[in-house]
Amino acid sequence: MNKHIFLAAPFKQLLTAEQVIDSRNKDMINKVIQLLESQHFIVDNAHKREDWGRNMMTPNQCTHADFQAIKSCQLFMAFPGTPASPGTHIEVGWASACEKQIVLLL
Repeated sequence: MNKHIFLAAPFKQLLTAEQVIDSRNKDMINKVIQLLESQHFIVDNAHKREDWGRNMMTPNQCTHADFQAIKSCQLFMAFPGTPASPGTHIEVGWASACEKQIVLLL
């Protein structure tokens, strides 16, 4: 069975004027996803799920989807953000409350 990983990172603060994730951050997040997938991990990531900003979910939808994905993952990984992302930090709290292994990418 493949290990499920939830990869969290800032979202709204990375949006460009065109309301998509800027290319530098998209490339960084995508490289981590590709590395994990090449090692046969299943990665859940809101950025990819929401097509890098082109298909944004409503706050209720994304909150529910992210919480459910964190509850079911085996490992939680996060880029906390600079400046710190409030949403990502909430997800760190959910992962901690769900007693998930946590890896912070600093």
